[in-house]
Amino acid sequence: MLRSLVAFALFLNFCLAAIAKPLSSTLNYQEINPNLLSMGQIDFDQIATLPEAQVDLVINLTQNPSDRMAREGYDISQLGINYVHIPVDWSSPADSDYKLFAQVLQAAGPQKVLVHCDANYRASAFIYLYRRLVLNTDEAQARADLDAIWEKEAWKAYPQWLDFIDQTLSQTDSPEGSNPGN
Repeated sequence: MLRSLVAFALFLNFCLAAIAKPLSSTLNYQEINPNLLSMGQIDFDQIATLPEAQVDLVINLTQNPSDRMAREGYDISQLGINYVHIPVDWSSPADSDYKLFAQVLQAAGPQKVLVHCDANYRASAFIYLYRRLVLNTDEAQARADLDAIWEKEAWKAYPQWLDFIDQTLSQTDSPEGSNPGN
């Protein structure tokens, strides 16, 4: 009986993956490198595509503690994929949230990681900081990926994020001119 249920679950997952939209169709999808993806909110039917995309870890930065997030975490975990939810306050991103994110991402090592939030603003900002502060990625390269998500109007509409990035970068020996809102 248990084998039948497992077989049915695998078959159902295969069927859902076959009809699901690809991850690349998600709002503000970005492939930073072969092991790091970021995007807006993942759809439930897309969760079934994560094994095919060889995702090992999903980091969710949305703040919403709803049943939707609980279901997302459960569904992803059921596929054998690690799931971490770091609820980042949109109106007041915290240094402690970024530090936890950096620790989780660093601990992931060579695993393939998908970072998402509602529209890829939080995710892209955190990834930008991680690339600059941990990976020592060239400013121009990291900024190009950030600018692909954050247009100039977004920086004006959400100045708390520009302040957060500036403060986080200034706490290190980052080079002059790294302001992403310029």
